[in-house]
Amino acid sequence: MIARVLVALCLYFIAAGYRDSVSQVHLKPPPFTGLERKGTSGRLFEANQRYGINALSHPVVTANPYVNISYLPGYTYYDVLSNGAPQNIWQDPVMTSYIHAAVMTANDSGLGDLDTRYFLSTDRGQSWEYLGTMFQGGPPSLFPAISGMSSGAAIVSCQNAAWQTPVRTKIFYDQGAGFGSFTQLDPSNTPGGPGLWPRIAVTPTNNIVFVSSPQDSSVSYTNSLVNLAPPGTFTGYVPYTGDNKESYALAVSDQGVIGHAYLGSDNLDPNDLFYRQSTDNGISWSIPLKIWDWNPQTDSIGCYRSVSMVFSGHFNSPCVVFTTSKLTETGFFPELPSKIRFWSPAVNSGVPLVIADNNYIPFYPNTGNTSDGYLPLCRPVIGRPTSTGILMVAFLAATEHIGSDSSRYYAVYGVTSCNAGMSFQFIPGRLTPLQPLRDWRYLSISPKNYGSPTSVVFQMLCLSDSAAGPSLTGSPAGRGQIANIRYEYYCFDPPPFPPGITYLNSPPNGSINMPLNPVMSWIENFAAEYYELKIARDSNFTDEVLFQSIPAGQHQFQVPLSILINNVTYYWKVRAANSGGNGPYSSVWSFATTPVVITSISTEVPDKFELYQNYPNPFNPSTRIRFGIPATTFVSLDLIDISGRIAMKITGTVLQPGMYEVLVDAGQLPSGSYLCRMTASGFIQTRKIVLIK
Repeated sequence: MIARVLVALCLYFIAAGYRDSVSQVHLKPPPFTGLERKGTSGRLFEANQRYGINALSHPVVTANPYVNISYLPGYTYYDVLSNGAPQNIWQDPVMTSYIHAAVMTANDSGLGDLDTRYFLSTDRGQSWEYLGTMFQGGPPSLFPAISGMSSGAAIVSCQNAAWQTPVRTKIFYDQGAGFGSFTQLDPSNTPGGPGLWPRIAVTPTNNIVFVSSPQDSSVSYTNSLVNLAPPGTFTGYVPYTGDNKESYALAVSDQGVIGHAYLGSDNLDPNDLFYRQSTDNGISWSIPLKIWDWNPQTDSIGCYRSVSMVFSGHFNSPCVVFTTSKLTETGFFPELPSKIRFWSPAVNSGVPLVIADNNYIPFYPNTGNTSDGYLPLCRPVIGRPTSTGILMVAFLAATEHIGSDSSRYYAVYGVTSCNAGMSFQFIPGRLTPLQPLRDWRYLSISPKNYGSPTSVVFQMLCLSDSAAGPSLTGSPAGRGQIANIRYEYYCFDPPPFPPGITYLNSPPNGSINMPLNPVMSWIENFAAEYYELKIARDSNFTDEVLFQSIPAGQHQFQVPLSILINNVTYYWKVRAANSGGNGPYSSVWSFATTPVVITSISTEVPDKFELYQNYPNPFNPSTRIRFGIPATTFVSLDLIDISGRIAMKITGTVLQPGMYEVLVDAGQLPSGSYLCRMTASGFIQTRKIVLIK
C-alpha cells in the first residue's frame, strides 16, 4: 500500500513538473518577410528538374475515399508560405473546372529563384500546369493572395520592388482566364510606409478591395482598385488599428457587401478580434464589432495570428474562424492546448462556438522550432459552395511525430456544417494520410467551391514537407511540395423549406421626424435562422445605405448613427432566411429623418471653400457650424470620432454658392473630442469640436 502511494506521488509530481515545463511562455516570433535566408541543418534535397511549363502533377491515393491529393509541379525550399492563413487558391465560380493557385516557392536550394508562381488546373485539380511568375524577369513577388474577376481572370496581390520602388504591395491582373500574362499596378506606399502581406477580395462588379500592413506598425490599411486601366485608379489607403502579421481577412457576399475580420493592434487591442463591413467598395466601413475580447485579468485566452472568413451561401452572413489560446501581450504558449472557433452574427446569438479542441483531436504540444508561431491546433480556413448553407473549416493539428530537432509534424483536419454554422460535425476528421510521414502546413482553401445542394468538392492547397519545422530558422531542410487537397463532402440532411414572408412593425410606414438611429422592428418569423434588413434612399433599393444580417430571436435592429442623414426619406424592407433558402421580402415601408435646418446667412459668394470653427465649443448638446462654398456643389458634413470612424452624418446635399450655418444636436453621442469634416468637390477640411455632457 505504501509503495502504491509513493508511486502515485511520484507520478503526480512528474506530471506537475511536466505541466510547469510546458506552460513556459515563448516570445511571439516576428513575422517572416521573404528576405530571410536559411539557417538549415542536414541535407538539402535536389531540386525537381521537371519544374517548368506544362509539367503536370500526379495524383496521390489516400486512405479516405472522399479525399484526393495531387501535387503541383516542382519542389520548394522556401518553407514558410505565410504568417497567418494563406490565400493561395481560387476556384472560378462560373468556369468551375478552372482552379487557380498563386504560391511563393523557391526551386533553388539557395532561394535565388524565390518568387510567386502561378499554377492552373482546368480539370478541377486532377492535374496542374505551371504558367509563370507574376513579373517575368523582374524582382521577386512575395506573399501572394489570389482571387478572380467575373471573366475568370485571376487577380493576385503580392509585394515586390518592381519599378525601383520599395518592397510593397502590388496588384496583378491576368489578361484572361488562365492566360498567365499579368499586368502590374502600383498603389504606392501606405501613409505608414511600404505595405506588406496583402489580402484581397473582388466584388461582383469587379472592384478590388485589399488590405496591407507596414512592418512593425500598429496600423494597417485598406484600399480599393476601381479601374484596371494602367496605372489603375485607387481610392486611397484608409487606416485602421490592427495587427500587422497577416492576421486579417476579407470576403465578399453575393450582394457585394465586403467583410473585414482582423486582430487588434499589439499596443491597443492585443489578442482581440474585430469585424466590420463596407457597402461602398471599401471606401467607408461600419463601426467595428468586437468578436473576441482578450482579458488578462481572467483566463488570458486570446486570438493568435490567423483569421479566415466567408459569407454563408444562404445566410449571406459573415462567417469567421480563428484560433484561441492562452496569451500575453508579447508571448504565446505553443505547448498548451488551443481551440478552433467559429463566429457568425446569425449563429448562437453572435457568441463564438468551439468547433475543434482536445475533445475531438488528441493533444500534442508544439515543440522544437516554434518560430513560425504554430499552436497545437491552429491556422483554420473556411470555404463554402457557390450556393447552399454548407461550410467547411479545415485546420492544422500537431501529431505524435517529431523531427530530429523535436519539431512537430502537423496534419490537416476538417469539420463541416450543413446549416451555415448552426452546428458542426467532426467530419471528415483527418484529411491527410498517415503514411508517408509528411509535415503539412500553410493550408488555404478556395472561398467558393463547386457543388450541388447536397454535395461539394472543397479545393485546398497546403505545403507538404518531408521534414518538420521551418528550415528558414534552423530546422532540418526537407523536400517541400505544394499539394492540392480535394475533399468531396455529402450532406445527407436535406435543408428546410425557405421561410414565408416577414411583416414589418415599426416605425410605421410614412413616419416623419425620425432620429438618425431609429429602431427598426418586425414580426417574428418562426422559420427564420436569421433576418436581412435593407435600407435605401429609393424604393427600388438601387441606392442602398445599409444591409444587415440579424440573428433569429432578434426581430429588431437599431441603426448606427453613422448611416443615416437628416432630412432624407428612406425605404426599408426585411426578409427571413434559413439554410433552405431566402424568404420573400416584406412590403417596402418608408420613413423620413428629422430635418436639419441649413440657413443661408449671406448672399456674398466666398472666393474659396471654408469650414469655420463651431460655436459654442465646447458644447452640450447643440452647436452651430458655419461654412462657405464658392460654387454649386454637393456638400457633406460628418462628425468623426477619435478612432477615425464616422460617428454622425450631419448632412449631404447640393447647395448654391454662399455662406451657410447649420445647428447640430449631438445629444445622442457620448462626451468626447470629435472632428467635424466638410467634403465638397475634392475639398476636405476638419475642425476639432468637444462635446461635454
